[in-house]
Amino acid sequence: MRKSLTKVIAVALAMLLLLPASWSAGNAMAEGADSAPDNIVLSQSFEDGQTGGWASVWGGPGSVSISTEQASEGTHSLLFSGRETRDNSPSLNLTALMISGKTYDLSLKVRSGSGSDTFHVASKVDSPLLENKYPWIIGNQTVSSAEWTTFSIRNYEVPANTAEFRIWVESASDSVSTADIYIDEVLIKDVTPDTAPGGGDLDQTGLTADFENGSGNWAIRSGSPGESIAVSDADNHTTGGEGSLLVNVSSQYNGPILDVMGKMHKGHQYQLSAWVKMAPGEPPTSLRLSVQSGDSTYTNVSPNVAATDGAWVQLSGSFTVATTPSVLKAYVETAQKPAAPVAFYMDDFVLSYIGPVAAPKPIQNLTPIKETYEDYFLIGNAVGDAEFEGNRLDLLKRHHNVVTAENAMKPDYAYNESRQFDFAAEDALIAKIEANGLLLHGHVLVWHQQMPLWLSTAEDNTPLSRESALANLRTHIETVVEHFGDKVISWDVVNEAMSDNPPNPSDWRASLRNSPWKAAIGDDYVEQAFLIAKEVILDNGWDIKLYYNDYNDDNANKSTAIANMVKELNDKYAETHDGELLIDGIGMQAHYNLNTKPDNVEASLERFIALGVEVSITEIDITAGDNATLSDAQAKAQGYLYAQLMNIYKKYADHIARVTFWGLNDASSWRSDNNPLLFDRELQAKPAYYGVIDPDQFIEQNPPVDVTAKETTARYGTPVVDGVIDGIWSTTADIPVNQYQMAWQGAHGTAKALWDNEYLYVLFQVNNAELDKSSPNAYEQDSVEIFLDQNNGKTPSYQNDDGQYRVNYDNETSFNPPSIAEGFHSATAINGTNYTVELRIPLTSVTPDIGSKLGFDVQINDGKNGSRQSVATWNDMTGQGYQDTSVYGVLALLGPGSGNGNGNGNGVIVLPNSGAVISKEGVVTIQPRITFKNGRSTALVTGDNLKDALKLADSGDGGAKQIWIELPAQANASSYEIVLPTESLRGKESFLLAVKMGSNMIYVPSDMLSGTDGLSAEISIRISDTAATELDSAVKALIGERPVIELQVLDGDRIIPWHNPDSPVSVVVPYTPTAEENLHPEGIVVWHIDGSGTPTPVKNSIYDQSAGAVVFRTTHFSTYAVAYASPAFRDLSGVKWAETAIHAMAARDIVRGVGDNFFSPQASISRADFVALLVRALELQQADYEAEMFEDVPSDAYYYEELLIAKQQGIAAGVGDRRFNPDGPITRQDVMVLTMRALKAVGIEAAASAESTLETFGDAGEIAGYARESVEALADLGIIVGKNGSLAPRDLLTRAEAAVILYRLWQL
Repeated sequence: MRKSLTKVIAVALAMLLLLPASWSAGNAMAEGADSAPDNIVLSQSFEDGQTGGWASVWGGPGSVSISTEQASEGTHSLLFSGRETRDNSPSLNLTALMISGKTYDLSLKVRSGSGSDTFHVASKVDSPLLENKYPWIIGNQTVSSAEWTTFSIRNYEVPANTAEFRIWVESASDSVSTADIYIDEVLIKDVTPDTAPGGGDLDQTGLTADFENGSGNWAIRSGSPGESIAVSDADNHTTGGEGSLLVNVSSQYNGPILDVMGKMHKGHQYQLSAWVKMAPGEPPTSLRLSVQSGDSTYTNVSPNVAATDGAWVQLSGSFTVATTPSVLKAYVETAQKPAAPVAFYMDDFVLSYIGPVAAPKPIQNLTPIKETYEDYFLIGNAVGDAEFEGNRLDLLKRHHNVVTAENAMKPDYAYNESRQFDFAAEDALIAKIEANGLLLHGHVLVWHQQMPLWLSTAEDNTPLSRESALANLRTHIETVVEHFGDKVISWDVVNEAMSDNPPNPSDWRASLRNSPWKAAIGDDYVEQAFLIAKEVILDNGWDIKLYYNDYNDDNANKSTAIANMVKELNDKYAETHDGELLIDGIGMQAHYNLNTKPDNVEASLERFIALGVEVSITEIDITAGDNATLSDAQAKAQGYLYAQLMNIYKKYADHIARVTFWGLNDASSWRSDNNPLLFDRELQAKPAYYGVIDPDQFIEQNPPVDVTAKETTARYGTPVVDGVIDGIWSTTADIPVNQYQMAWQGAHGTAKALWDNEYLYVLFQVNNAELDKSSPNAYEQDSVEIFLDQNNGKTPSYQNDDGQYRVNYDNETSFNPPSIAEGFHSATAINGTNYTVELRIPLTSVTPDIGSKLGFDVQINDGKNGSRQSVATWNDMTGQGYQDTSVYGVLALLGPGSGNGNGNGNGVIVLPNSGAVISKEGVVTIQPRITFKNGRSTALVTGDNLKDALKLADSGDGGAKQIWIELPAQANASSYEIVLPTESLRGKESFLLAVKMGSNMIYVPSDMLSGTDGLSAEISIRISDTAATELDSAVKALIGERPVIELQVLDGDRIIPWHNPDSPVSVVVPYTPTAEENLHPEGIVVWHIDGSGTPTPVKNSIYDQSAGAVVFRTTHFSTYAVAYASPAFRDLSGVKWAETAIHAMAARDIVRGVGDNFFSPQASISRADFVALLVRALELQQADYEAEMFEDVPSDAYYYEELLIAKQQGIAAGVGDRRFNPDGPITRQDVMVLTMRALKAVGIEAAASAESTLETFGDAGEIAGYARESVEALADLGIIVGKNGSLAPRDLLTRAEAAVILYRLWQL
């Protein structure tokens, strides 16, 4: 299996490259030509109806299809639809196409489905030579629905050792549009020069500039009016010199620039430095040294340095030339836009040669896999043209003796644009295979994917007649098989014809996938394909084995259906052909994951061997890890499973012809994000290799770690099952349904569970690209499933208490076994292509109680065009849940449920004319008397209630007791109010009231009213839902449909302006984020809306994903709203490690940008600015007493108030002589000292552990004595984790680093 890939046309001597599969022959042709120019490696016009490998970036929302609504040329284009946020983008993986060291021209046309938006072409270029692995390769352009916009780049050279290369068309960061995107006329040309430019010896002499004899070739980077350079004798850095370069600038990114082409060369590293100083009277200004190495490629070489007029400072850093540069210039620039025009001096610029960069790692001298298994079976791999050069070819030949063309021999590749056979590319690839002495397996003749649709389907998208389709099938098979002849040892005749997990495998015909071939010919198309292929082979006297090939082969139902099909067709053929087989072999693709059970694999293997056919393992890979990362534990688990499987294959070696790994290394795998192969991105052996080479030894030395099933919880509660999400659902845990059992990744979502004495309730919220229930098989429709083992028996087969429940988006149900349908009830609601399912299941085999555990799993099926394309689950990755309850997770029942006690036993205290106090399993709950009137639910808690509750409660952490009070959600309630004794909240006892008020929750401390006078004997705390329509229109637009609440303290009917900085109240507001918000939950905040309607972010507010709620603390009551701040900064691609922190802090107005949606993450930060950020992040308050401010801090400084607070709290101690040097830069170790003092000010005591973590850093000795204790403590706390393995204590702190430190403090 491979994501849609297609064909590249090239003449016999052209460099053929592996392409993603739907890039068809026709699309690679130049218009009006019989063949493509040698240098065209990809041309997509989508006229053949294929999507060409395009997909949603990172598997997110959105889908690709072919459209005839728009076309730049011809009648078709690619349509990307179903976008939920601006981040949802169409992407193309070019890893195997864009070869390291080669140079390309790339262009494509883009059009918006509606309106106008700004787009660029983003990329992932995973090369060790690049610091920024996510560059834009083509910058922002305006795209509209009125016309096509061309994006192009010329002479782009792929850096050396690039392990992954993909592009995507992405909206600008400030975009909010989710309009459809059309793409057309994609063209990539190989324009690699025949010889390296320049030739000969490299100039390694470097250069210097001291400006003693003029400015040389230096120029001003941007020549706007008033911006200039000139030699000046007013200041100088050179020893014994007189001159320097005076630079006048008024804009950001401007300064002196020098063309250094010819002085730096590809594959080599250089040191650059310059000395700078501000002119007299100029303010401190952040400067840096940078290099431009392409039309739109810029690299910051030095950190940002705050230059002053007091002393010269050095800018310095190294730069590696990763590709052959089209432009190469060094320059000093302003890191931020100056508030007013500034002047600075530069002197003593030096560019010096360091040396060549490291060469690619050599292929290891390892035991060849093919030799280890030469007495068992052939060892194979999947190949394209990229495997036949350099180290890849060496690795391929060392370990393998047979290959399968990963894409080149699929049906799409056999035809050109004129629908004529064209085998040029295939023949060129096979010539390389033969030249290297490798055997070849043919893949594939008949498949429902990567085939020209016109073979089976008419122009109006209806199936061809049986006669026409059979004629096309015969022509295709005969022509292809005869062309390649005995160059192959075997053929996959039919690929993936069987549905996944068919419910009735004994009826294999009903289990067939609804493919275009089946629609046109009927369920005998498999038999017809094999008959045609067998006829050609017999007529020519060739010894070629014919295979049926499929995936999910470890699924018992699927393998049974396959076995039944092969047996019936072989028995039928044998009757008239002297016992000969029609189908010689079965291919087990073996696309597995760490949850695959070897016993299931062995059972399927035995099932196939029993048929008397040979078996091949045709496409084995085992996914582990994600985002191209793999932990040591995952790597060992992967190696262990490979070892187990290889032992199984050795056991049955007499029946196995070959074992083929589906890819040479992780970087080139179709599942590259999940690291599925034996060799890593640098072609080095992983533990998986050693598991294959010596299975017994690997198993002995790497015993498996016991993996426990996932466990989640269900709260006690009874919702109304009507498809509407009641507030009670907010009280229970989210259950993410986002692990995929199959290769494809489609619909996903979240589930929740509740229970009562009779039922289990489950809620699903499903995110889906399109709704489909066209398949007659319920499991292939868009639907959800619940697997329930009521006694949690974990049995390998179903018992009487077990069941599988399925509901599609249209509320159509199905059950396994059918008898469990009694008492089941469900409801659904559809929102666009997303849907909600709410259901209840009778608990008939157990008596549910707090602490009970049920075997449980949930699943989301994604149907498309009548077939199931993906399965997302919570726990089980084996797909065996329909028959095996041992693969289920665990659902723990939590409580307690509400009730009214009427006795004095069991911890119940009965109080006359008031509620009850209940103590159960350590939880003390007051059940107050509740009245409901005029939309308000009011609960009365008496002093006696509290006294009795406190008697029963145990002191928790910190000595405070916790009492629970619940006001259940009421239909039509607009506010909830709890009446409490005033004296109980004056701090005389230490306790915390956890009050559930409808769907919201507040935590009231016992000293909430300390310091207040003149109140009645009782006060009320009220929380009300407030309509956003009552707010200012601008604020209302920003809040949208998110929750708005009002908190009030009342004395009778009088509202009290409560404010107590020493005793905050915590508030929990249930909230379900949108899809965009789920991508960036750190942007979900709470706003305080003041009396004038002005919003201010509550800095401590946070979205708690586990609780499904927004949580914040407040020291005053007012109006509060949930809001969302989307990522806004455009310059964070180089600091992915800090992106979440910057977004979180900016959303709360703790950090701010520098204008025009820029953050300048690499800029240095001043001492005063960091202290101000620290005070804001920790919400420190000004003390009542006066503190004398530093003499060098003006009273009108924007940071004055924060610095005053820091001085009062003993955080800011100054630099001596009553000075603070507020505008000076700050080192990382000084930041640690200030941070430790700030933590102490808020009551967090932090000290270094007995075993210091500092020794793990190579530069720990550079820490100054005054800072060592602070650095050590913060390293132990995880506030600092170092940079590139070092602490860099004397480096200046950057804005990105500041944001990360603040973010970690904020999370404490």
